[in-house]
Amino acid sequence: MPICDEFIVALGNSDDDTEKLVRAIDSPKIKIINTVWDETIREGGAVFAAETDKAFAAISPDVDWAFYIRGDECVHEKYLPTIKKKWKII
Repeated sequence: MPICDEFIVALGNSDDDTEKLVRAIDSPKIKIINTVWDETIREGGAVFAAETDKAFAAISPDVDWAFYIRGDECVHEKYLPTIKKKWKII
């Protein structure tokens, strides 16, 4: 969150508490979009590409750049100074 002005969370259909947990963060930076995965295009990662496109389409038009990570990826906070320096977010 410290390096983002906006944080898009694309949530596919699920019956777990993911949305509740994300909303509990209670940040105005978080924008949740609900999506439905097209199970017919799972072959070759096409569904991941389609979901990525949905997330990118939800980014505000005034954004200069995007930092994209999937739900099974993370960025350790020890790298925040490096990211801020690289993208001049200091």
